[in-house]
Amino acid sequence: DVPAAPGDVTLVPEGNFGHVSWTAPTVGLNGGYLSGTGITYRVVRMPGAVEVAEAATGTEFLDTNIPGIGNYYYVVTASNAIGVGGSASSNVALLASEGVVMYETFDYPTGALPPGWVLEGVAHNWAITNTSSAGGSAPELQLNWNPQATGLSRVVTTPISTQGYESLRMKYRTYLNNFSTNEGEIGAIDVSFDGGETWEALWETEITASIPAGQYELYIDVPPGKTDMHLGFRFEGNSYNINNWYFDNLLIEPVLDNDLAATHISGNVTPSEGMESMYTITILNAGTLAQSDYTVKLMKEGGIELASTPGTAIGFGETNTFQLPWTPEIGQTGATYLYGL
Repeated sequence: DVPAAPGDVTLVPEGNFGHVSWTAPTVGLNGGYLSGTGITYRVVRMPGAVEVAEAATGTEFLDTNIPGIGNYYYVVTASNAIGVGGSASSNVALLASEGVVMYETFDYPTGALPPGWVLEGVAHNWAITNTSSAGGSAPELQLNWNPQATGLSRVVTTPISTQGYESLRMKYRTYLNNFSTNEGEIGAIDVSFDGGETWEALWETEITASIPAGQYELYIDVPPGKTDMHLGFRFEGNSYNINNWYFDNLLIEPVLDNDLAATHISGNVTPSEGMESMYTITILNAGTLAQSDYTVKLMKEGGIELASTPGTAIGFGETNTFQLPWTPEIGQTGATYLYGL
């Protein structure tokens, strides 16, 4: 007989590579006699159906040609001299992602949830859709208002390892297309460190208007001793009162100790020669350590410093704003750009 499917197909990241292992089948696919010799394995990386091993003779394979950061799984098919036997799929794992805790692009068949994700609560219509409304690329996760349902629903991720981390940063793209009527509907992103028994809101809002498409950030403090977490995307209320809600490009990464960044600058876009204009620079402390010894600079194209001011104390996740003046010199005309540092 041809061999049955391999057993215990397991994918484990190794650096930027993917290590796939399995156990050899011991029975025939159709219940017939199976010789334990001469079995080979075809290994295919998904998504994309890329064959990475054609006739492996062992029960493991190291894929060193991962095309880029992403969620992958492998299908292993056993064969012998009689013919092609059974196939089995591995778990999904994030590969080519040293330093990244989770990366989810929702690149799955439409109409379902990502593998291992579950819907809790009422039957709101959460599913993968072939759209790009959140600003990423299709497909993406969508909450569709139809069929209408009222109550609380939460889409829950698979367990996410927090081993060795104290603080994490979550970046994601989202867009909520609101309807004209609202009755106190709530949108939220929750986290659980006890397998979903209790939940804490990372972000929560009463829906009164659309949420613009864009990339957003949240910060997660990992309690001591907790080794994994679940995220939950929550909607409360009548789905008829919104149109659609989209999510894409979910990235979770460790927070550095020292990570200050100028995130926004505003001011006069048409300054005049010899006249002072004020510019406001927003500084975000994305690091775990509080900062006080730093300098905020207003910079011009070419790395030219125009103004600077000492920074003030800023804690993890906090923002400070600073106003800096610039007076263009006489004869200093033409297009340029400014930035904060």
